[in-house]
Amino acid sequence: MNIKTNCLGLLAGLSMLAFTGCSKIYFHNGDSMSTANLPPPSFHHIGVIGLVEFSPAVDLKAICEGKDWETVQTVNTFLTGLVGGLTNQLYTPQGVAVSCKDK
Repeated sequence: MNIKTNCLGLLAGLSMLAFTGCSKIYFHNGDSMSTANLPPPSFHHIGVIGLVEFSPAVDLKAICEGKDWETVQTVNTFLTGLVGGLTNQLYTPQGVAVSCKDK
């Protein structure tokens, strides 16, 4: 191997790390801003830079059994970002957690 190949490999690796990041987005329904009773996120499978859903859409009515939803959280972790980077954004899992209102 020569230095040019090593540099390109290092640059590609650093680019993959630079473009992966963590994020959490909360959607609140109503006045409550509580995130205390959120369950652990389950995976929602998307791809093609977020344009295609591979898993069914998250059905809030079914999850909350007819009650209103309180908070929806979407989570992107380093690991899901890394998977997206390795697949060139053709497949990107995303964590989704839903909490429901008591009434």
